[in-house]
Amino acid sequence: MSAVSQTTRTGVMLRVSAALLVLVAFAPDGLAQSPLNSVANADRRVRELFYSGRCDEALIELSALRRAQDSAPMALIEGQCRIRARDYTGALAALDDAARLDPDLDDVQLYRGIALYQLEDLGSARQALALARGHTTEQASAQLELYTGLLQLQDNEPRLAAESLDRARVIDAGQVEPIASFYAGLAWQSTGERELARESLLRVKAADPDGPWGKRAEELLAGRSLEDRSWASILAGLEYDTNVVLLGSSVPVPQGISDQADGRGMWYLEGGAELFHKSQWSGGVAGTYAGNAQFELSQFDIQFPRANTWLDYEFDPEHILRFRYGIGYAWVDYSDFLFNQDGSITLYKNWGAAGNTEIGTAWIWNDYKFPIAQVPNGTGGPGSSCVTAVPEPCAPPGVNSQQARNRDGNAVNPFIQHHYRVPGINQDWLRDVDLRAGFAYQRYFAHGADWDFNSYDFLVGLKALLVWDLHLDTNFGYSYRPFLSGSSYPKPTVDNNLVYALSPFPRVDNILLFGINIEKPITEHVSVSTRYIYTSEDSTVQVFNYNRNVIGGYVKYKF
Repeated sequence: MSAVSQTTRTGVMLRVSAALLVLVAFAPDGLAQSPLNSVANADRRVRELFYSGRCDEALIELSALRRAQDSAPMALIEGQCRIRARDYTGALAALDDAARLDPDLDDVQLYRGIALYQLEDLGSARQALALARGHTTEQASAQLELYTGLLQLQDNEPRLAAESLDRARVIDAGQVEPIASFYAGLAWQSTGERELARESLLRVKAADPDGPWGKRAEELLAGRSLEDRSWASILAGLEYDTNVVLLGSSVPVPQGISDQADGRGMWYLEGGAELFHKSQWSGGVAGTYAGNAQFELSQFDIQFPRANTWLDYEFDPEHILRFRYGIGYAWVDYSDFLFNQDGSITLYKNWGAAGNTEIGTAWIWNDYKFPIAQVPNGTGGPGSSCVTAVPEPCAPPGVNSQQARNRDGNAVNPFIQHHYRVPGINQDWLRDVDLRAGFAYQRYFAHGADWDFNSYDFLVGLKALLVWDLHLDTNFGYSYRPFLSGSSYPKPTVDNNLVYALSPFPRVDNILLFGINIEKPITEHVSVSTRYIYTSEDSTVQVFNYNRNVIGGYVKYKF
């Protein structure tokens, strides 16, 4: 090829290249770059806007980009931006898309949980946060702990909540403060850890001195807010009781009572307030009022109001000493039945992950107001005829049943109980498992020999959160109760007008108690529940040998 032709070819190529550059420069976007490059540039632009905090602009870009392609990361960014804009419904829709496109994408379930929490779908929020474990980036882990703690507060698990909220603060205070410390303060306050609560609220005050969080913390620190130091609730429901009379097996139904089983309405009011908290001392008052109205057996209607006062001394956050005194008065069918006083000294010890222990002793004083009938005495031995105007059995000669059956007296009652939260259980159908076990001894000193006894009481129980936010609480108790003397009540049942026999051995009772309660929160203040209680008293004295079943349904309102 000649030099002239080579030069000509080179010039043509240069002119064509220049023309192409001009065409590309002034062409529409569709000609200027391929669709793939256009999407990539838009994707990069959205990320730049998001990470620079310009979510409003990012959402505008996302509107077109999300129509052009299905992208799990872009759907995640949209969800996060909509959470920042408090559009929780839109956020959940975008995050659901992200989860559908890439179920294993980090942070998707975390932000789904946040959106669901803000939409007050707490059950679904718990499930999403549980799925987020192991699929959350390090940068977002503080948010996971924050919302886990907030849900634990909703579930009335203050210790777990406080620990989660403190972890959130340690991971990244910039993301979660002052919210994490404020709610941690409330949670620690609920557990009685007042020093930890104070530390948390002081952090809030320092982080937000002139803002709403700081002002609220200042109110709590100054003790001007009563809502976290007082409580009140009312429980009402219907029950069916198979043995209202506590009638012993093979014992005749008392005269004037058609049946031993009945239904009833019942109510239980509870309230109290901490009146002061100064340095290591605090104290307050509380009261309860229990009552029922039988459908048929109205002679067993009960009214029982009680009042209590307490005084706490905190050695440190792990040790609290409590002094308590209570007084109550009961009526049965509007007749005086019982005047009762009791007091206790209890030491509470927090062992951290190992749980907490209560150990103490109580004093009980009972003054029964109902009259005790004197059973007439026969003149002969068991089985001989009675000489009485009313057809009834009579006691052996020399037995003063009125004196022997006097239940008035005092008791001393040392006790110990331990609570332990089982770690590592976090299933959809079972979580927040709390075990408890205890032992108590009681020595009752009665005015009448029939009621002098020792009692050895064992208790185990379990609390847990089940599927559908059902709160389970179960108890199993066993008491071995040897009495110090024989009983003035007959050993076997006897016919009217005959002298009955007494057991030559001291009375012994073996008492079993089982209870299960399932409660479902409906709103922040309202819950419904059902419970079943079984009692079996196996006694060597037939009149006290009985079984009882109680089942009921209830509504509770917390003020």
